[in-house]
Amino acid sequence: MRFPKVLRTCSRSVRIGEEVVPYRVEWRRVKYPRLEFKTGNLLIILPPTYKSEISLLEEKKPWILEKYRIIKECLEKAGGSFCLFGEPFQVKKGNGGMIDFKKREIVYNPKNRAQLQKIRRILRDKLRARILEKIKEFGGITGLHPSKIFIKRQRSKWASCSSSGNLSFNLRLVFLPPRLIDYVVLHELLHLKFSRHNRDFWREVEKFFPDYRDLENDLLSYWFSTAKSGAWLFESVSSSNPPAFPTPDLKVP
Repeated sequence: MRFPKVLRTCSRSVRIGEEVVPYRVEWRRVKYPRLEFKTGNLLIILPPTYKSEISLLEEKKPWILEKYRIIKECLEKAGGSFCLFGEPFQVKKGNGGMIDFKKREIVYNPKNRAQLQKIRRILRDKLRARILEKIKEFGGITGLHPSKIFIKRQRSKWASCSSSGNLSFNLRLVFLPPRLIDYVVLHELLHLKFSRHNRDFWREVEKFFPDYRDLENDLLSYWFSTAKSGAWLFESVSSSNPPAFPTPDLKVP
């Protein structure tokens, strides 16, 4: 996916209540302005006709403050126990590369790449089954059906929808409770009809998940809380450096 070329840029900060929020402004050849928390930092993207970001900042201050504080709190609490599909699991060192969902145990040799890949395949298959089940359910109601479905180890998104109608889901969704996974599936499925996060999109989301605002905040919290506890699942056994876990891209509704 190609992004519009950055025409010019600047970095500043804004005080909102007791918080000082640093941000970056980029002018691009886009039609609409937007705000994103990309990799943990506020990014403001403006069309060439916009002289300043000040009015947009004033309008979106409540949203900026809410997300900034959530990210700040999550960074302080990052870590926690290891969970799969909402259930706590014990990770034990041993041979075999297996997952016992009844005992809620994972046994593998950290130095054995094949065992780690085997565990990923097991989790990928279980996640795919859940996703396909919900796509069939939600698709039957909405009439929306993706062209293809992919499960990837994405670095900055829980999921995404391409212009060709393909849906890509992050393998890290295995760390979420089932209802949150279902929400992500519905969210991306609706992007087949609504490309932007406009009022029509959120009204449709609300029909299925009236508490979608809480769920959006939960997704952000889980991104950080699972980053450290699930690092071993995504870290290469040949890497001596700890993996980086950027903030998921957050766009203002």
